[in-house]
Amino acid sequence: SQLDEANYDCVVTSPCATVTSTVATLLVCNSDVNCDDGVDVNDLLEFLAAFEAGSPLADRDNGTGTGVSDGGVDVNDLLYFLARFEAGC
Repeated sequence: SQLDEANYDCVVTSPCATVTSTVATLLVCNSDVNCDDGVDVNDLLEFLAAFEAGSPLADRDNGTGTGVSDGGVDVNDLLYFLARFEAGC
């Protein structure tokens, strides 16, 4: 999948009881750079500007394809972003 998705629940404990919430899914869309709930050319342009400037916003991948940043901006970040952009997320 091109999306980063995981399920989480919350466990709250007190001296009287422990309660677990229902599971919620967290879905992160890596290509929605401007966070407007859509992936379009504006996201591509904003990412490319950040990439060209060496901005931390463009630090998307360390070369493993897992979306772990490495503190630098290089071709791995560009390839990671473009694959997700092409997939629509």
